[in-house]
Amino acid sequence: MAKKDKVSKLLTGHLNKILKEKDVRTTIKGKEVLITKGEALARQMVASALGYTETIDSYNELGIKTGTREIVHSSDRNLIKEVIDRVEGKPATIGIKEDDSKPSVADKVTEQGKSQLNAIAKKSSLKIK
Repeated sequence: MAKKDKVSKLLTGHLNKILKEKDVRTTIKGKEVLITKGEALARQMVASALGYTETIDSYNELGIKTGTREIVHSSDRNLIKEVIDRVEGKPATIGIKEDDSKPSVADKVTEQGKSQLNAIAKKSSLKIK
C-alpha cells in the first residue's frame, strides 16, 4: 500500500472516531438531547440542503440585547445532490481531482468531431475562412 493511501486511511480512521463522539447538544422535537458529531454534521447538511432561517441576536457594548435579525439561507443544490447520493449509497464525489495530464474522453470526442467536420468542409465546394 502506498504511503499516501496509509495517510488517507489514518485520517479517515480519526474522522470516524471523532464523528462517533457524543458531545453535541441540540433540541429535537422540543427536547434537548446529546447527539454524535456525525449526526450533528448530517443534520447541518440536511438543513443547508433544504434551506433554513437563522435568528441572530444583536447586543450593545454593555452586553444588553438590542434586537434580533433573521438571515434566510436558501437551499444548496450541491448539498441536495450530495444528501440524495449518500442516501442512495452512491460514492462521494466531493474532492475527487481529475488527472489533468491526459485529455478526458469528452475532450477526445470533441476534437475528433471537429477534425471530421473540418475534413468534410474542406472536401465540399464551400469556402471556409
